[in-house]
This record gives sequence, structure tokens and C-alpha cells, in this order.
Amino acid sequence: MQTTAVNWSNHLIKQLSQQDAYTDDETPYATFYSDTMSDSSLSADQLTTIADLLADEYTKPLLEEISREPMTIPELTTQLDASRTTVYRRIQTLSELDLVESQIRPEPGGTDATAYAATLSEITISLESGSFEAEVTHTDTDAVDRLNQLWGDL
Repeated sequence: MQTTAVNWSNHLIKQLSQQDAYTDDETPYATFYSDTMSDSSLSADQLTTIADLLADEYTKPLLEEISREPMTIPELTTQLDASRTTVYRRIQTLSELDLVESQIRPEPGGTDATAYAATLSEITISLESGSFEAEVTHTDTDAVDRLNQLWGDL
């Protein structure tokens, strides 16, 4: 049942992304909301990019992994059994859409590594009054980082 819901959800997102939302100036758009960005617009191209990413075979498991804990590109390539280029491109696109953030993580031996964490917890797409609205709920990574640090100090 859960697989059916996921497949139906992916299909719905792809269908929505292929349709135009209408505005007075004939420019397709969707409204993008988040706790860090207020009432900015998400272009039809950006909505399509998000829908395509969520339907991608690597992006969904990548987001699942980095929503649990920040991971580096080498860790993700191993976990997802994907090439470094594939993982890097997905991370780069997700970062451009403000769905992923990079963090510096100290490594043994005094070096630093860049780890990536998901910044979203929910994406909702709706059609109201002839236009699409996409709501992205971001996680409060500062609070998460503080909680992780607190647990690490105990």
C-alpha cells in the first residue's frame, strides 16, 4: 500500500509539473513558501525540476539518507551505490533549490570534510484558483545541530 501511494504521489507531481499555472501576464508560476523565505515565487521550471528530482532514482534515497544525518559525497556514493558525479550533481541541484545545505565536519587527522544535510521536511503542491502553489517546509537545522551537540556532550 505504501509503495502504491509513493508511485501515485510521484505520478501526480510529474503531472502537475507538466501543466501550466496561469497568471495575468501569461507567465506560468507557483508560489513557494518556507519558514526561511516568505511569499517568493517558484517558477514553473523550478517546480518541474523539483518534481523531476523527486521522481529520480537517486534523489529520493539521497534525501532520505541526509535527512537522518549529514553525509559527505564519498559516504553517499557508497550508501547509494552511485557514481561521485551522479551524487554531486543531485546535491548541487538540491542546494540551488535551497533543499540541502552544506556543513563543515571535522575529520580524524585534523582535516575537514563537507557534509550535506536536507533542509526540507515536507513539500506540498496544490492547485488553487488556477495557479499552482508549492509549499516547502524547512527543518530548523540550527535546533537539530544544537540538540546533536548537546547529546554529544553528554
